[in-house]
Amino acid sequence: MRSLSRLSSLLLALLLLADASSPASARAEDNGPGFFLQGGLVTSIVVDPSSATTLFAATGRGLYRTVDGGQTWTQVSGALGDRSVISIALDPAAPARLVAGTDSGGLFRSGDGGAIWTAAADSLPARYVAALAVDPRQPGVVYAGSEAGRLYRSADTGATWAELTRPLPDIAITCITVDSESRDSLWVGTNGMGLFHSTDGGTTWPTAHRALTRGTVWNVTLDPVSPRTIYAGTHDGLFRSVDGGETFKRAHYGLHSLNVLALAIDPSNASTIYAGTAGGIYKSIDGSATWNILHPDVYVSALVLDPHSPRTLFAGTQLGLLRSDDAGGQWVAVPLASQPPPTRARRRALPLGTRTFKTVALPPIPILRRGLDAMPRPVVQAETGVVRWHSGGTDPRDSRRP
Repeated sequence: MRSLSRLSSLLLALLLLADASSPASARAEDNGPGFFLQGGLVTSIVVDPSSATTLFAATGRGLYRTVDGGQTWTQVSGALGDRSVISIALDPAAPARLVAGTDSGGLFRSGDGGAIWTAAADSLPARYVAALAVDPRQPGVVYAGSEAGRLYRSADTGATWAELTRPLPDIAITCITVDSESRDSLWVGTNGMGLFHSTDGGTTWPTAHRALTRGTVWNVTLDPVSPRTIYAGTHDGLFRSVDGGETFKRAHYGLHSLNVLALAIDPSNASTIYAGTAGGIYKSIDGSATWNILHPDVYVSALVLDPHSPRTLFAGTQLGLLRSDDAGGQWVAVPLASQPPPTRARRRALPLGTRTFKTVALPPIPILRRGLDAMPRPVVQAETGVVRWHSGGTDPRDSRRP
């Protein structure tokens, strides 16, 4: 059985064929080359809570940083180089301290705001660091999850690591969430074994409610106003708990794609929620009771709101970075690095209520000319809910309605 990292690398390889070399920095243009951006797959996005203009984007070609609100992006250099970065986390108590996980080179850390990166200590043996989370209540405390189901804890922002007990199954960890109201409450999502919750800092790990004991959990998001309200994005839809995880109910009416890979809640209005799926970006204004599509036909692997301006959103997709400055009404492509103009362009208008969104300029790669349907998509194994990559076609659950 092939591992998730090897299968997902197929997608990265296809996307990185578009161009083998590029300058390290480029300027974002609204009329730029479309979705096919030099950075490739954007796996994670982090906004510096102390600076409205500093963001980080993890991609299949390394880590990019902007200090001007996304107008220009620079690829970080040094030890991290152009490694495929899977996860990134920033310490809110000390935003200059960051950690980044890669798919083959282990974990890297920075203490100067991302300018210089060094490899983590040998105390973290995992080479594929699939998930990272910083404890918002304990400065310097970081959790790291591996593809093999190992969970590690650091008390010094990644300088040294200790492995927690091993009641978790030997299956890839997909996400880690630390409860902001209780430092001993941890949520861990897995690829195939559902959701686990520890209330004692990781000593014991009972499974969550029976609705989430199987399948893949991509993300766990806590309501910033009411932390007992918990959302879990899975391969089989969005689930919501209002009792701290004791029970979960489906909350995806209106989501045409049930593969929910990313979620973001407006900190100024918790009833406004954005969902990134395998089939587009959606928005709810009634606390997940109903959903409306903002942008179809894009695979969204990361979604983040600017904490300084919640109407500004960034979406990481399989084809690069998108930005909206009007709460998702209009989206523009954000080049992470320069790219030669495409030799052929195709455009189409997509209805978005009373708005339209035009895409896309295609590079001269035959498999990409066929559009998103030719891109590898996650396919769910019906018996177990394990997500694997398929070399063509669409996720069979994308068209299923709740």
